[in-house]
Amino acid sequence: MRQIKQIVLGSLVAFAALGLVGCGSAQKSATAPTAGTTWQFTKTIAEPIKSTGGNSKAVTLGDLNANQVSVAIPQGALDKDADIQLANPGDTPKYVGSEVNMIGAPIEISVGKPTRLNEKATVSFKVPADQIPAANQVDHLRVAYYDGTGYEYIKPDSVDLSSGTVTFSTYHFSLFGLTKLKSNTKLTEDWIHSKTLDDSLKENINDVTNEIGKKAVDMTLKKMGINSSYTAAVVADMLKDDGYKGLYDQYKKGDVEGFNEKLQLLIGKKISKNVPESAFKEALGSVLEGKDDIAAVSKAAGYIAGGQYEDAAKVIGETISDKFIITTAGKVAIEVINHEIASWKNTEVEAAYTAFKNGSSGYFYGYNVDKGDFNAVWDQMRGVNRQLSIEAIAQENATRHENGMAPLTAQEEDVVRQEVKDAYQSQFQSRMQSEDKMTAAQNKLKKIMDAMDKAGFLDETSAPTALSNGLDTEGRLDVLGHFVDKMMKDTNRFDLTDKTGMIADKAINVDDLVQGARAYFSGPDGKLEYAKFLKDRFNINLGPSLKDLVGKWPGGTLTITDVVVPPDLKDKLKGNKDAEGCDLSIDLTTLKGKTVPIELDIAAKDDKNGTLSLVTKDSQPTNFPFTYDGGVMKGSSTQKGAAITLSLTATDSDSKNFGLSGSINISYQNGLIKIMTSVTDSKAKPAPAPKK
Repeated sequence: MRQIKQIVLGSLVAFAALGLVGCGSAQKSATAPTAGTTWQFTKTIAEPIKSTGGNSKAVTLGDLNANQVSVAIPQGALDKDADIQLANPGDTPKYVGSEVNMIGAPIEISVGKPTRLNEKATVSFKVPADQIPAANQVDHLRVAYYDGTGYEYIKPDSVDLSSGTVTFSTYHFSLFGLTKLKSNTKLTEDWIHSKTLDDSLKENINDVTNEIGKKAVDMTLKKMGINSSYTAAVVADMLKDDGYKGLYDQYKKGDVEGFNEKLQLLIGKKISKNVPESAFKEALGSVLEGKDDIAAVSKAAGYIAGGQYEDAAKVIGETISDKFIITTAGKVAIEVINHEIASWKNTEVEAAYTAFKNGSSGYFYGYNVDKGDFNAVWDQMRGVNRQLSIEAIAQENATRHENGMAPLTAQEEDVVRQEVKDAYQSQFQSRMQSEDKMTAAQNKLKKIMDAMDKAGFLDETSAPTALSNGLDTEGRLDVLGHFVDKMMKDTNRFDLTDKTGMIADKAINVDDLVQGARAYFSGPDGKLEYAKFLKDRFNINLGPSLKDLVGKWPGGTLTITDVVVPPDLKDKLKGNKDAEGCDLSIDLTTLKGKTVPIELDIAAKDDKNGTLSLVTKDSQPTNFPFTYDGGVMKGSSTQKGAAITLSLTATDSDSKNFGLSGSINISYQNGLIKIMTSVTDSKAKPAPAPKK
């Protein structure tokens, strides 16, 4: 018992030092296709199920238990009531048997002609008990949809393994069925397409600063009580100003403060130039805020009347278009843009683009449009474009609410709807022009992921622990995709080279990406191994130098991520205290999830060695000696009977701060008791020296 008390005493003292416990007063497939596989199935719907509705009333067709499928069509989905039919088709187009296994019986929903819906119809399939996949294979379940030329495999909205149901929603009627992908190939192809699209949109989206500028102008004019009809002229003049072009570079480099100040003055300059004196005078009765804003608008109007446009611009920029407006405009614009990018991954939006690019005679997702006719596509998107507008309005209102602004008026909502349409038209046209570039990007990413697959990173049984625990195939692809982006950024090599073993200035070989991933995901020391690999292979040092890290790091946090205590040890400790008043009966596992604020202080002996001091509000500093190499801080020590290991990674990716994150873990008596923690902190970079 004495030995057990000493073990726990060590742990409690160590964590008392961190302020965490209290002692006393302390505190398309590349696989060769199998041509023409016939879908073999037994009908689950003996006779077609029919019902009339879809406009004045909701309609439900089929029963999950009796028919293995159920279709729910909400009220208002159709422009007028129609005879809706659900049936198993007599025959189905053949599929590529090497890609998928078809499950159960297909269905066909129809109203006599291709139809786009105003509201989503919900389709639920029952998975036969003997074909319910394991939890880590759920992402292989897909809904097969025949688009007129071949099958597409759509990711369902939800899968409930306990009830064996797969549910998805659709804005059109067609032939659907349940299927399971045979391998990771199709999953990888879909993921590559999605990531390439995401990267392309983030690159091609009209400069984020353009959107911020438009929102800021609109909000400034509204605050001044000036009619929004002047917005277009002000924005157009601002976007072509040479000073604005420089702002974009400033914003991308992260100088948000400087961007804000210059944009304020530029907005003032363009408003004073493009809004006539009469509009200022009319505005005085409509100013939204208090007497200070009325006085400012009046003062600006007086300057404009006297031809003093620079003085008017300064009043508008500094007094009316304040930092609050610019910051809020930035938040609104970025949220709206992020929403637009995310929505492209919606299957229906992708289908709309395909109809726009190729044209459609009615079968493909119910579209009947000529190639390149955006207005026809937008009109036929029906419920999709309505939902996109609803989400955009909700997103903008949420951001406005967070910043103490009134919600959009009905007129402003109409403006947002038009902005959504304009944004999608711009992106549809831009994407058509960049198809070749996107194809090249997809081929590049496919080459990388083929190499990762060959190395065993996509297979749960052969992938490193960091890529297998709790991740499905799509999760592993996401993690590897982020890693590839990171390594290309770390090496400043964004192209691929076929020269194995050679080091190119601006390109990297897939073998090096694989080796980097093998190091990075190798285990607890993966980041250190990765840093060593970059040093040995490319002579690249990751992270800032140790001298950059020296000093105090206020505002950090330490979170206990896990606690391991043998059950029999818990029982033996009940009711015991040590001589210093530490309660040995405390259940250490209750500490899991607890977070405390910390302050770090780093001192360096040389460029490779130093001491990290950690202190909480109610504790004395705890000191950890460490070594520093390639951006990774490692150390170990024994304190009060506790073995403590330190592993932190320093980053220099933020323009204003250095970052530090990692773990401080404690174990006792050869690991009998283990306490794992996560540490994050940041430290402001010194201000640049003034230019002479």
